[in-house]
Amino acid sequence: MADAVKFFRAAVERLLDALLTPVASVELAQTLVELETQRRRLEAVEHRLLPEVAERGLAGDYGRASTADLLVELLRVAPAEAKARVASVHVLVPNRPCPIGLGWL
Repeated sequence: MADAVKFFRAAVERLLDALLTPVASVELAQTLVELETQRRRLEAVEHRLLPEVAERGLAGDYGRASTADLLVELLRVAPAEAKARVASVHVLVPNRPCPIGLGWL
């Protein structure tokens, strides 16, 4: 998992450093579409991670009351955003049980 994140970080760095001026307009538009596709796929990765985080009780390991509270601390997102992310897993992954007893929300 760490290797994949390292590779992803390097790819983002390459995108940030890329010169945009010589890129053809069609390629620029295609790049926007492809980046949006990958952004949505990253959300799917998070939807796989959050139930695992809850099931392992990571919030408690970090002294947090819930998975959403843990996201506020680790990801520095607003509480409403953290709760929305956790809630979206229930909508998009309905066959995954909601581990309420493990501080899910």
